[in-house]
Amino acid sequence: NLSKGLVFGVLDVAKRQIIWLEMPFTSQNIKGADNKSVEALLRKLEARLSVGGLLEIKAKAQGLTIVENAEDADEKYDYEWAKMGDYGF
Repeated sequence: NLSKGLVFGVLDVAKRQIIWLEMPFTSQNIKGADNKSVEALLRKLEARLSVGGLLEIKAKAQGLTIVENAEDADEKYDYEWAKMGDYGF
């Protein structure tokens, strides 16, 4: 790979967020980065399954009800759960 640089992310002004890319590019400056490649990578990132999406599939497969408030849940998947590493899958 003869890339000269790395696009770490792009700024989505409308959504007010930075999207992490880590996409190599071969031009001298960012203006020469291929817009089609960036857009293709963004579409690929949007299609990825998130942890939340995976947990939703798990809940549906087990016939569980997804609730809005953690206090109403029998099982809670939050930061503390992720930190402990006891996922029970």
